[in-house]
Amino acid sequence: MYKYLGALLVILSMILAGCGDSIYADAENSNSNKAQIDKLDFSFIGNDCSYISDYYDKQIDSGAVLDDESLYKYISAILACSGFDIVKGLDSILQTGGSDIYETASAIIGYKKVNVNIAKNLSEQYTKAINICDDYQAELAKDNLTLNDTNLTLCGLAGTMGTVVNLSDMLIEASGGGAEELVLTELGLEDFGQQPERPIMISTGLPSFLNQYPSFLANLDSGLILAENATKVVGDLLGQDDFSNVFGDLASQLRDQTTNAITEESLLVYIADSLAITIPDSVFPPVTNTPDNPDTTTP
Repeated sequence: MYKYLGALLVILSMILAGCGDSIYADAENSNSNKAQIDKLDFSFIGNDCSYISDYYDKQIDSGAVLDDESLYKYISAILACSGFDIVKGLDSILQTGGSDIYETASAIIGYKKVNVNIAKNLSEQYTKAINICDDYQAELAKDNLTLNDTNLTLCGLAGTMGTVVNLSDMLIEASGGGAEELVLTELGLEDFGQQPERPIMISTGLPSFLNQYPSFLANLDSGLILAENATKVVGDLLGQDDFSNVFGDLASQLRDQTTNAITEESLLVYIADSLAITIPDSVFPPVTNTPDNPDTTTP
């Protein structure tokens, strides 16, 4: 109990770190660089995620290169605006070891179930966070550097949760969207797949979904990689080795074992397994010859 509480306090201290020396410094000059930083710090403390996210959006658009502290605040703001609840999420990991990755994600992202609108909004925000982390990590790699443990933990959690919300969005949209809801637990996924028409709907809808979002598989893989890189750090801090194992299992199920990449085929296999349904070999049933549908291929 005390070991877990200590680990929780360590992570929370990281989440609240880096907020500057004084929110009142240089207050007489509101246009100075210091005043801008103080305003960011004040927004960070006050959980004004929109201001922080907008500020760094403009910085990125202008070509600015972020430092570690700015990356931390930027990703924190994106996640906070999405409903991210680190305390509930970490408590879920402590209680269950993260054995149901969907239920753990539900506690962290703040939604027990999602519909097409919620899933799409979450997917956009988490994909944005994943891409920012990925780009920053690539810049560091040019100098043989890596993310510090604080940002590795935050980006890893974004990758973990992003994997879940992106999969949820894909499942709902591929199956027709509408008023469909998906309960974020492993059992909820199975229940989602129990309607008789679901296998055909998902199978036929998935190619259309991937065509509409051509970067989906790449984003999913990026989130997996960020999560895998961070699970050991999070697991060590929490004293929970199981968390690393659980996410490792999810990654291995999603990827093609030959190419070690997520493909449309491996995604279909994962969907079939996780939803406990049988995806037909051919999503379009073969045409049979009838008087109303003669065989026109025979000369």
